[in-house]
Amino acid sequence: INEWFYPFHDSMGKIAGILSCAQDVTEQVTARLTAETANATKSAFLANMSHEIRTPLAAILGFSSLLKERSLDTMERERYLDTIIRNGNSLARIIDDILDLAKVEAGRLDLEEVQFSLYDLATDAIELFKDKAKEKDIYLVLSIEDTVPWRICSDPTRLRQVMVNLIGNAVKFTDRGGVRVNVRS
Repeated sequence: INEWFYPFHDSMGKIAGILSCAQDVTEQVTARLTAETANATKSAFLANMSHEIRTPLAAILGFSSLLKERSLDTMERERYLDTIIRNGNSLARIIDDILDLAKVEAGRLDLEEVQFSLYDLATDAIELFKDKAKEKDIYLVLSIEDTVPWRICSDPTRLRQVMVNLIGNAVKFTDRGGVRVNVRS
């Protein structure tokens, strides 16, 4: 509450009373705190995205440079190209996530409802992190129960984003053992 007091005097100069005014600023304070929290969240998001963007970009640039080596055999060249493509796709998905966040904030995110292979989507999401898991010497396993339908009707783009974020964080924050992704109906 924002308050102020102002004494007023009689003709003799004695305080005859006090004029007081109070204003409830709870809404303004709450709005300011909400805005500050949103700003801090955005800053943290951008810092994290900066790191997330640099990781696949570094792989793309590094393996592109390695492809210049004339002494590479065909199998190595194919492996490097696969790594570049996989990291390029990962980078594209990160950029899509950032653009989707902007759409969510603007209230313009549209959801799809199409049929697709959940098995293919989950397998693709796992493949993105195979190399990272191998680098960290941890396992990364996908397990899909038989009761799960092969084709489902949903939003594959959003589901892929969720799976990639969950698997990516699991791999990033796992130092021993590994990550098991279980898909159940």
